[in-house]
Amino acid sequence: MIKRGTFVLVTFSAILCASFFQQASGAVISGTSCSTIGKVKIDLGKKYFCVSRNNSLVWNKGINWSAPKPATSPTPTNAPSSPAAEVFKINDRNVGALIWAEEFNPAPALDSKIWTARYCGHSASNGGGTCHNNESQYFLPEAVTLDKLGNAVITTKYITTKPSVGSCLGDKCSFTSGRFDTQEKVSFLYGYIEARIKFPVGSGNWPAFWMLGSNITSIGWPNSGEIDIAEGFGNAKTKTSSAVHYSTTGSGCCDNHLYDYIKYDIGQDYSANFHTYGLAWLPNEISFYVDRKLTLRTSPSTIRSKLWPFNTPNFLILNNAVTYGNGFGGAWNGWQSSEMLIDYVRHYELDGQGKVFLK
Repeated sequence: MIKRGTFVLVTFSAILCASFFQQASGAVISGTSCSTIGKVKIDLGKKYFCVSRNNSLVWNKGINWSAPKPATSPTPTNAPSSPAAEVFKINDRNVGALIWAEEFNPAPALDSKIWTARYCGHSASNGGGTCHNNESQYFLPEAVTLDKLGNAVITTKYITTKPSVGSCLGDKCSFTSGRFDTQEKVSFLYGYIEARIKFPVGSGNWPAFWMLGSNITSIGWPNSGEIDIAEGFGNAKTKTSSAVHYSTTGSGCCDNHLYDYIKYDIGQDYSANFHTYGLAWLPNEISFYVDRKLTLRTSPSTIRSKLWPFNTPNFLILNNAVTYGNGFGGAWNGWQSSEMLIDYVRHYELDGQGKVFLK
């Protein structure tokens, strides 16, 4: 999402799904040791996940949990699943134990141990750099909230008065919006990463779920690599895209930047319901999924560079940018407010691969 360049368009195929449930009892204390990444325990109304932290396995802080009620009717296809209730296959890959999850349970604000909400600023230490591409929004931390239904909400508003804080780095600065990321707090290497998102309504919106190399502060972009798991087109509400961005020289920016991408039609309005957007990430292989259907697979042999920057940790980013004119999301068509809802972000093992690094 940082910048655009030359691209390659490819096609998609399908995947399979299955399910599983794991539960245990006994006293659990956050921060105490555990034995197996992804293991789940439920105790006194809390669900705990065994995660890797500072090279040790410990129980996380736990999330509120209650036993599911018996179903009285078929579950809608757009309903969320329990993170500990499934192991599934995607094409020929086995999705395994849950390693890490952010469920965005109701709270006064985002968990500051995981997320940082940003202002606009091109410094690599500012979430890798924000508000490129002549975007028309001010990013403000207060535009990111948690609702009472267990969603993170990015609210984007049309404005006629400049905010008292923050800056806009585009030509037409008529909106406020939000961006938050895990830089310097949580990073990921390999595995299956999935978010369940309801994209915003309205032409001009440019929602994105993406990643940057954690080494961006030392080697810069595009040398760090960029993984766009999902981006929405505000003016084409049935279509999303996924991409890998990379360097052809390993130094400097930006004439050495190329990217390969897929523009995928999901066959329905992505802003009407939640959909899942996934990244299957293995050494020397990246694949993208929408509603667990394969849309694009890339590897060192498919990109147009001898440099493959995707075998190092990355951090997660969620944001909604705005293009006032004829940009990525199309031209603004008069809406006054829009919302991007994120139900969860989950990280599973994939074919035995997957690590999370917490600070």
